Amino acid sequence: MEEYGSHLKQELRDDGVLILTLNRPEALNALSQEMVDGLAAALERAERDRAVRCLVITGAGRGFCAGGDVRAMGGRSEQEASSPATVPPVEVWERRFRSLRRQHASVPLRLYQFPRPTLALINGPVAGAGLGLACACDIRLASDRAVFTTAFARIGRSGDYGITFFLRHLVGPARARELLFTAEIIDAETALRYGLVNHVYPHEELMERGLELASRLARGPVGAYTRMKDVLRAADTGDLQRVLELEAMYMTLSGMTEEGREFLLRFLEERSSRRP
Repeated sequence: MEEYGSHLKQELRDDGVLILTLNRPEALNALSQEMVDGLAAALERAERDRAVRCLVITGAGRGFCAGGDVRAMGGRSEQEASSPATVPPVEVWERRFRSLRRQHASVPLRLYQFPRPTLALINGPVAGAGLGLACACDIRLASDRAVFTTAFARIGRSGDYGITFFLRHLVGPARARELLFTAEIIDAETALRYGLVNHVYPHEELMERGLELASRLARGPVGAYTRMKDVLRAADTGDLQRVLELEAMYMTLSGMTEEGREFLLRFLEERSSRRP
């Protein structure tokens, strides 16, 4: 498969599971521009690749993702550094705003809209934009060594990578506000209790259990999954009428596809074989 630099590793398994590994372990996999560009390119390519039936994101080393590179936030971009010192602040703001908006469209939004199931295997600390990245996935599995924090308030930032949207839907508006305002660090069991993750496993079992689930999903009706995800995204907007319309359309369509007929026949055969 195509390579996306040293900050992102990828592996497409024979079962159709694509594993993307954030690879800056010395920096707890903090997001670099190279990593962001790699993620954007990998997601775009995976969307079009029918061989990819399930997507997994995890981190190298002892962490999942520490979020944005805080050391770089206090500096200037290469473009700004090469600009005259007299560049008006509004122009600097516009450059940074446009850059982050492009980044949002190419990574968290694309991940949220990815047509097949997505899993975040949270193998260690996750913070800030890294938490937003994990929350953009359909399912989150965590190591018992993982810790979670929104982190933004600690550095005087309001949040990015969809963190406000995702947290509100996952843990509810009151708890989302608390986590964002306090930037409290919570452990994996607390994250599970809050609904931030689906399951917590002993650290040594995380990859095995996560890939078992990914493989199971990859064997499933990916066409139906795509339609389910479309309706679930509509449900996120709170528009019941739109959800019911999509459910009616996609339920009918699913029953008319070869995939739908195949899975129904398999179910009926299995049920028949279990009867005495």
